[in-house]
Amino acid sequence: MERKPELLQRFVLKNYAHGDLLKINDEFFTLYIMYENRKTLGAQIKDQYINVKVPFDMDSDRMNATIKQLLSRTLSSYFMDEVKNRITSFNQMYFGEILGDIRIKYNKSNWGSCSAKKNINISSRILFAPKPVQDYVFIHELTHLIELNHSPKFWKIVASIVPDYKLKEKWLKENGHLCDF
Repeated sequence: MERKPELLQRFVLKNYAHGDLLKINDEFFTLYIMYENRKTLGAQIKDQYINVKVPFDMDSDRMNATIKQLLSRTLSSYFMDEVKNRITSFNQMYFGEILGDIRIKYNKSNWGSCSAKKNINISSRILFAPKPVQDYVFIHELTHLIELNHSPKFWKIVASIVPDYKLKEKWLKENGHLCDF
């Protein structure tokens, strides 16, 4: 920690506030927090505003954790069609494989996964990354439709489609902690 004090920033919990601006997938959204006499939370997107309704008596730690979950779910749903279209397009261009389900869900441990049943899961955190980095993650997971491992053959396929994939991986390693709700 003495050599790299900036690493501590990775562990700072986010405090959400009314009027916060989020840049996701090259779009800007303003967070609008409404405190109401209610027991549940809810969120919806309307005209680049993310309207979040929270109980007025909820403690701030619980509220911030819950808003984080709501933002991930709401924005995943909002961008789902675009992500599906991009993954499907890359599959048609480069792989021609049968795809299972494509899902976006919050995942802290990886950027995506591809199952033996050809289901692709993408972490909602990738929505904060530049589109070329997102595209690399999509190609990486689609390559698993052919190679369910990280063998030299796998990396050769990835490199044939994304020649600078190592730069994309470097970006994720250096900036991945910034990609979070």
